[in-house]
Amino acid sequence: MTSSVAMFEIMWFAVLGPLEVHDDGGKPLAVPPTKQRLLLAALLCTPGQTVLVDRLADHVWRGAPPDNARANLQLYVHRLRRSLGTDRIVHRHDGYALVVRPDELDATRFTELAAEGAHHEALALWRGEAFEGIDDLDVAREEAVRLDELRCHVVAERIDADLAGGADSALVPELTALVAAHPLHERFRAQLMLALHRAGRQADALGVFHDGRKVLVDELGLEPGAELRRLQEQILGDDPDLVGDSPTQPAPVPAEVPGPSTTFAGRRADIDQVAALLTAPSSTPIVVVTGIGGVGKSALAVQAAHQVADQFPDGQLYVNLQGATPGLAPLDPLEVARRFLRSLGVADSNIPSQREEAAARLRSVTADRSLLIVLDDAADAAQVRALLPGGSRSAVLVTSRQLLTEVDGAVNLGLGALDAEGARDILVLACGEDRFHDEPVATGELIALCAGLPLALCLAAARLTRRPQWPVSALVTRLSDRATRLDELQSGDRAVRTSFAVSHEDLSAAAAGVFATFSLLDVTDVGIAAAAAAAALPEEDVETLLEELVDAQLVEAVGAGRFGMHDLIRLFARECAADELSEDERAAAVRRAAHHYLATAFTVAEFQSPDSWRNGLAPDGIRCGGTPMRSDADVNAWLLAERHNLLDVAHEIASLGDDGPALCATFANLLFASLNTRGQWDEIRALNGYVLEVDKSDTPVPGDARALAQNDLGWTHAVLGRGDDAVAYLVDALSFWTSHHLRRGEAHTRRALVKAFTLTGDIGGALEQADAALALFREMGSPTGEIDCLIAIGLLHAHEQQLGPAIETHEKALAISTEVGDDWHRGAVIGNLAELYRRDGQQQRARTHFEDALIVDREVGNDGTYYEAEHLWGLGSTLHALGDTHAHACWDRAAWILRDLGLIGTDEYAAVVAAVVPPTPEIILRQL
Repeated sequence: MTSSVAMFEIMWFAVLGPLEVHDDGGKPLAVPPTKQRLLLAALLCTPGQTVLVDRLADHVWRGAPPDNARANLQLYVHRLRRSLGTDRIVHRHDGYALVVRPDELDATRFTELAAEGAHHEALALWRGEAFEGIDDLDVAREEAVRLDELRCHVVAERIDADLAGGADSALVPELTALVAAHPLHERFRAQLMLALHRAGRQADALGVFHDGRKVLVDELGLEPGAELRRLQEQILGDDPDLVGDSPTQPAPVPAEVPGPSTTFAGRRADIDQVAALLTAPSSTPIVVVTGIGGVGKSALAVQAAHQVADQFPDGQLYVNLQGATPGLAPLDPLEVARRFLRSLGVADSNIPSQREEAAARLRSVTADRSLLIVLDDAADAAQVRALLPGGSRSAVLVTSRQLLTEVDGAVNLGLGALDAEGARDILVLACGEDRFHDEPVATGELIALCAGLPLALCLAAARLTRRPQWPVSALVTRLSDRATRLDELQSGDRAVRTSFAVSHEDLSAAAAGVFATFSLLDVTDVGIAAAAAAAALPEEDVETLLEELVDAQLVEAVGAGRFGMHDLIRLFARECAADELSEDERAAAVRRAAHHYLATAFTVAEFQSPDSWRNGLAPDGIRCGGTPMRSDADVNAWLLAERHNLLDVAHEIASLGDDGPALCATFANLLFASLNTRGQWDEIRALNGYVLEVDKSDTPVPGDARALAQNDLGWTHAVLGRGDDAVAYLVDALSFWTSHHLRRGEAHTRRALVKAFTLTGDIGGALEQADAALALFREMGSPTGEIDCLIAIGLLHAHEQQLGPAIETHEKALAISTEVGDDWHRGAVIGNLAELYRRDGQQQRARTHFEDALIVDREVGNDGTYYEAEHLWGLGSTLHALGDTHAHACWDRAAWILRDLGLIGTDEYAAVVAAVVPPTPEIILRQL
């Protein structure tokens, strides 16, 4: 166990016997028998409560603390934190408190179980005397007395229950020992008298009374209490009321869980998690497995139930509640409760006919039993609540398409699609390995088309079983048509479409409408604003309706305010959209969403670069609406959320109609600056590559938009180290700018050519382009362009190992960026200067500049971008040169950012983390 325990990691503190502490894996932690142990014991006497330092000192030193008691206590607390975790002992109000959950301390757990009437389970927690071995701590002795009194009460309650159940002579040895240990405890003495009397030992029972009277008179000068005197009289008179019930027949042990499926595969981690929760030492664990129809909730529940069956010796109850069964109404909880009572041996004549009474009787009958109750396919929380057991020795496993957050204490576990390995295992179990061995590609395609849904995989396997002459590729061909895929995924009375339809039928009309328009968007996940645009509804209304769809397991919440849809559910939803909306209405929904993305891209560009000439190329129709951008954090959040959607959105925009290709080019153009400043060059390359693809359509992209796409592609290839490709794109763009006398475009392309020519080794050509671009930007009065050119010229000098001129040129760029308030370029220039100082051996100066650059990164929203990674890497290299051990922390963070941006792979990231002094990633070397 590490020295720092996060608060969600469960520990076990045991004081009902010798003091013990166990970590979350059950391993005992050593607590030395010193003042440190006394301190822990004192804190455990009042868990979670602050104990003043002076009071703790009195406890630990028995009222005579030394002068250095406070310092020593701090040392003991420090040592305890090393063992228990830094978050376990908190300091507040000149005192300390031990943070302990109720389920982590055996004394608290004992008290809870006793209050619930779970006497056997409560008493099983005792391992000896409370705080055994801690003899010189008054507060622990006082707590031990309190706990022992409660223990005696619980023992007496348990014995009363045993006597009521007919256990008489079997209790005599235990009660004899209890009376010997507690001679003044009249309740134990009365119970022993009753047990002896029922066992036919009246003389012994009366002897116990007389012995007790002598002890009471001799030691306290008191006569026995009224209960003992009355019991003596009843025994003397052989009162028939003292005769207990005859021993009852053993309660039946039901085993109702169905047998496990022969085609169940995968889910090992899910089963183990469910099993661990069901057998956790908590009060009546309730585990709810949720997921879309056909994802395998019931099959998993059966597997998990069989895995833990031996932990519940009183049996397993099972019922399919029919919460989402086509053509059947959900079962009435009254009928289920009556069924369970019969399974537990209750006669029909004793089973109530009213729901509340039946639920109460079920709780009573199960209160002291250890049962596993499986409630399969629950419709809602009300159906489940009426079937929960009493006591705390049982566990409940529920499956449902609904999140049952209204069931107190329930843990909801979402079940997702199977991975490729688990999906293949299902197919092999159903059809045999030979069917798939020779067609690995087609098998992979089949798995993808079934989207990891176990029901779909089983139905596909059924189709193959019925058609042994089909190769796997034949079924793949049939499933590849999206319009008929759901038709293929059915067999007999089982169908993927029917499974989804059950959930769809229960939706409100408004939610069904959002379900339909949501499905029309071909993106990985959708934010509330885009979904609202597609549905033409206010965002607050759509958010509520999306939550209804999440509850119905038709849409998945994948992040803050973002939602996704399973591939097969999307096909079903589009069938619904085709039934409910005309073709024009569906096209309008897609256009509204596409225009929302375009408008948001414009707001991003306006916020990021309000004076950029690019913004002026956007058509007037997209200059309003969209998600507002009020800060760099807003821009970062939107780009991060939509990062994997951008190319899909470009496809949607290009398909809008005659203006689609031009709008697609606009979308790529507006996002260039923001993606470039964050180092998201792969996204720029994909977007602009697609623009040039759609330019070949019947409605080509306007010339200036095509040239911009070529420029941006050329720049991206240059940044990624592909010099020849970069030059090819940039020369084409430059040709258009110069032939149409568009000097701003020409200036930007010439500046990009500086980097491209440097990569190809044409340093002279690079200097020529830099000078030309610098002159154009100065002529147009563009300080930003001038800064860019000075940076390019400075990097050219650095490339030629001319560090002095490189530093001088960057200082000019820094002066201009500071003068005009261009903080983004100022941060980039400071970072470059830091690297130049580092190469020049000026390590302290480099460190200061790298730290300043990182400060600016945070101010302008560059945290988490390529530029933060570049500056962190440089700082790490500088710190290493200075002998500072924090170097690797900088390198690790930089590598994590680069991996997140897709600029280095997983292997390179792992190599950085593992290396003592990692080599600089190629992507960073190319920029410096």
